[in-house]
Amino acid sequence: KKEPSIYDVLACITKYEPGTFENFCSDYGYDTDCRKAEKTYFAVQKEYSECYKMFHDVMEELQEIQ
Repeated sequence: KKEPSIYDVLACITKYEPGTFENFCSDYGYDTDCRKAEKTYFAVQKEYSECYKMFHDVMEELQEIQ
């Protein structure tokens, strides 16, 4: 097995603020009446928040990683 590189990990994390729930659903094709969509939205919000806490000073550079 090949271990993921730091670049691989950083490429997978949420580096953009997900916006409102309605916008999130619209952008990613979720139904706004779906509990699974709401759960996913909150998970993405949390991931972004944690990423921002750790990397707020270099977020623009991180957003370049794809």
